[in-house]
Parts: sequence; structure tokens; C-alpha cells
Amino acid sequence: AIICDLSGPTFAKELMEAFPSGAVMASEDKKVADDCAHLFHCGNFRIYTTNDVIGVEIGGALKNVYAVAAGAAEGMGLGVNTVGFLVTRACAEMNMLAVAMGARPHTMAGLSGIGDLMLTCMGGASRNKAVGARIGKGESLKSILEERKKSLEGVAEGVATAPAAEKLAKKLEVEAPLVMALASVLDGRANIREAIMTLMTRPRSEDFSRLPHLKEEEVRRRCAPGPFNMSGKEWAAVAAVQAVALLGLGAAFFLRKKNA
Repeated sequence: AIICDLSGPTFAKELMEAFPSGAVMASEDKKVADDCAHLFHCGNFRIYTTNDVIGVEIGGALKNVYAVAAGAAEGMGLGVNTVGFLVTRACAEMNMLAVAMGARPHTMAGLSGIGDLMLTCMGGASRNKAVGARIGKGESLKSILEERKKSLEGVAEGVATAPAAEKLAKKLEVEAPLVMALASVLDGRANIREAIMTLMTRPRSEDFSRLPHLKEEEVRRRCAPGPFNMSGKEWAAVAAVQAVALLGLGAAFFLRKKNA
């Protein structure tokens, strides 16, 4: 079955109130994406299409992780400088992870990337941000989650996604300091102040906005076809055919010489 993903900066309550909003419909099949987008597109809800399913799905999952971190910064009483810095760095970081998985870097500049990230990190109705804010104020994650279970406050997906994102970053060998820092706070390896200190004392480097593009170049080099636009597997097949042909010629030469 062909699946479509609908993602973007959309709080359900505001959609119900017909506030002007936008989202992206992603599918590997352009016609399916267009057909599904047509079902939702209306005067107050614009739907765009893309075939970058990986990029849209990664953005939709990881923005929840960064929203917990943004909420923690707010809960600690840190200012908008901190949150603005965090969100910008987070966009580059999740872009690197997405590109390493095969996504296109421009997707994170759209609604399912920076758009959804800003909404979730800064919006007042964000569940993940609310959990982070309570962590920032000193409450334990266990008590926060137990209390939310008894209410209708909803699931904070970023809590469960953070350790998975940490494993993914290690597997793909992507530098993801924000993901690592939040995962260490959530599982008790560090407190929030220690995590911030670790982040702020990292070695100085070039502008991190370049990193996703460098990652894309790395992925392209790794997957690039050989000469004549042939992939490594295609060249291996050619080499095998040539080897068989040479063996045949050698055998024919040997038999001819023997019979001479």
C-alpha cells in the first residue's frame, strides 16, 4: 500500500477554528500525494506536496525531542535568545540526521521542518514543550509522566523519541549534541544545568548551517556511481562477465594448442 504523510505547523484546535494554516503531503507517488492533498486543501488550509517522505517523517519525529529541550530552557527562566539559538541549531541537527538517511536538505527549510519545529518549540499548546518546562523547573520526569497519565494532557512523544534519536545519531555517525544532551537528562545521566554547560563549552567551530550540506556531499560521494554513470554493483556484474569471457578464451586457446 502507498502511504501519505501529512505534516506541518498545525495545532488541531486552530485548524478547527479555521485559522489560516499550511502543511505538506508526502508520498513517493506524486499522483497519490496530489489526490490526498486535494482532500484537505481548502480556503483556510493550504496543502503542498513532496516526494521526500524520509525528510517529512524525520522532521515530524525529531521536532518533538527539541521541543522538550526548548520547554526546559523556558522552565529554567532562560530568555528568547536561548530558545532562538536552540531552535536554529536544532533545525541544522535534524537536517543532518535526515540527509544521512537519504532525505533532501531543502525539506527542513519548509513546513514539515523549520515550520513544525518552531510551532512545537514555541507554541503554547505544545505537549512536549509543557513537559520540558516542568523538567526545567526541577520536577522529575517520572512524576510528570505519572501525572499526565491521570489527565487528558496527552502524550509527549519527544520523551520516547529522544533515546531512539540518540541511537540513530550514533549509528549514522552524525554529530547531534542537542539530542545527546536531552537524552542524557531524560535517562538521569545528567541534570539540565550540567547538560547546558556541556553544550555551551563545546569547542568553537564554523557556522553549523553548513553541516547538512556537507553531510549531503558525503552521502553523494558514498553513493556516487562509477565512470560512465554505472553503479558499483553494475561494475561488479561487468567484471564478472569479463572474467567468464577471459576464462572461455583461455580454455579455447588451450584446447586449440593441445590439438595442434
